[in-house]
Amino acid sequence: LVPLEAAGFSIPTLANRVGGLAETIQDNKTGWLIEPTTDAWAQALEEIHNQKKVDQFGHSAGEWTRKFFSPLNYQDRLMAIYKQCQIQRVGCDR
Repeated sequence: LVPLEAAGFSIPTLANRVGGLAETIQDNKTGWLIEPTTDAWAQALEEIHNQKKVDQFGHSAGEWTRKFFSPLNYQDRLMAIYKQCQIQRVGCDR
């Protein structure tokens, strides 16, 4: 959730490449997914000194979050899931 909150404010995120984080960060576009090693983190921390890249990733993160994680978009996706469940349930023998 934190990467999406940051992206909503156009702030790119650095995070370990584990679990659900890969679903909330587009690597090298809206932030950085980093292997959980000291060397990988050291390299990533050097890369964030490039302010132009940080600004670019932040802009992309904000646009991506507003497009795919807005309340309206979330509602539309949730309703599609509910409708699919309803269609599947109609065919059930109960």
